[in-house]
Parts: sequence; structure tokens; C-alpha cells
Amino acid sequence: MQVQAVNELDSPACRELRRKIQAIRIKRLRWSDYVFHYVMNGLGYGESLRALDEDRLRELWGILKNYRRHGRPAAYNYDKQGRYMHYLMIGAGWSEQQLRAFMIVNWKKTHWNLLTSGERQELICVLQSNQRGDK
Repeated sequence: MQVQAVNELDSPACRELRRKIQAIRIKRLRWSDYVFHYVMNGLGYGESLRALDEDRLRELWGILKNYRRHGRPAAYNYDKQGRYMHYLMIGAGWSEQQLRAFMIVNWKKTHWNLLTSGERQELICVLQSNQRGDK
């Protein structure tokens, strides 16, 4: 009798987690492949969901599941310094999704209000250095 080795990376549980991750990415977060792979790389998960075992897929799914999008205009989401950061973000040509991906990758935080004062200052410096000269 021949026993087939079941690849744990292709188990039904892994396939279901990959499906859930893709569903969140596409339907709720509306992240492009580029943004998704940028966030995955920044969080240390690599570029392929198929290369992740069940535990790592569960971790990534937990992060994405708890990420909340909002429907309010950006001006309502920031304090005074945050509004300045938002002005710099627009001037640098960044979208809200790119800003959030950058914060997730660098500090594993999803919103300006969660950043410490040092992280806020670092983000402002990055945005100041990326200002476009379209004036």
C-alpha cells in the first residue's frame, strides 16, 4: 500500500485561508496586487501566499481581518498635525492606500492616530522629502 504525503502548504485549511485573504484584499480593502505584495513583503510574509504555512496564513488573515476602512473624508480623521501630514501626502502624490501601506510596513499601525510622536515626525520627514515640484 502506497501512502501519499499530503503537502501541508496545500491542505484544505491553507486553501481556505488563502481564499479568505484574497477576498478581504479584493472586496473590502480594494488593494491592487502591487499594494498587497508591498504590504506582505513589509510585514515579512514574502510575496506568495502559497509559500506560507497555515500558521503564517492565519497571522496574515488576522491582520487583514482587523484592518478597518472608513467612509469619512480624510480631513475628519486627523488632528492638526495630521492635517499637515495629509497636505504633505497629497503634495507627494501618495494615495490614502499608499500611506496606510507605508505605516503598516514601517510601524505595523494602520492609522495616523496610532503613531507615536517620533513615528509621526518620521512620516512627516519622509513626505517632505517626497514632495513633487509641480508648482
